[in-house]
Order: sequence, then structure tokens, then C-alpha cells
Amino acid sequence: GGRMYNIKTNSTSASSDSKGSKKSVSGSVSGGWGPVSASVSAAHGSSDSSASNQSSAASDDKWETIGGNPLLSGNIQEWIPTVADPTHWDVIEFDEMMDLTSSSLFPPEMKKKLNKLML
Repeated sequence: GGRMYNIKTNSTSASSDSKGSKKSVSGSVSGGWGPVSASVSAAHGSSDSSASNQSSAASDDKWETIGGNPLLSGNIQEWIPTVADPTHWDVIEFDEMMDLTSSSLFPPEMKKKLNKLML
């Protein structure tokens, strides 16, 4: 027979990067003489930061066929007539093997002729 089916795959990825730095300087001076004292202090600081984000997504849509003309995968209207001819059929699925001559569908007179040939 023949079968056409679709396989879809999606993938996404994301990454982020951040960097930061902070600098600070501080100082103080204090002193005193007798009952008088004084102090001075100063501070200075700065910070830098940066961030970057990246993301991507991809999708793939692929058609596969079993039997028929595989060059027409994805074009079902063109592919269908190629499975009309049994010489273009392929095995879709294997199942349990059975002796065809033991089937009730096999004509009894044919079974007798076949048995004569086998002896």
C-alpha cells in the first residue's frame, strides 16, 4: 500500500549574559586637641553593568511517504495516483505471518492442486 505522513520538529534556544562592576573609595580624617575635635570624610562610588539576551527558534516541516512516488512527498494530490498501481506499493507494517493456504479465503480446489504439486 501507500502512506504519506508529516513530521514536524521545533527547536528553540535562549541565552543571556550579564556583567557588572562596582567601585567605591572612601576616606576619613579625624583629629582633636584638647576640648576641640574635627573630622572630615569623603566617599565616591561608581557602577557599570551590561546585559545581553539572545534567542532563536527553528521549525522543520518534512513529508515522508511509503510506497508511491517519493519525489512527490508533500504534494498529496499528485502522489495519490502513483499508489493506484500495485507495483508501486510498499510494506506499511509487518504483522504476524500466517500460512495463506490455511486461510478460509483460500479456495479448497486450489489447495488440493497445490498439495499435488508439493508431493
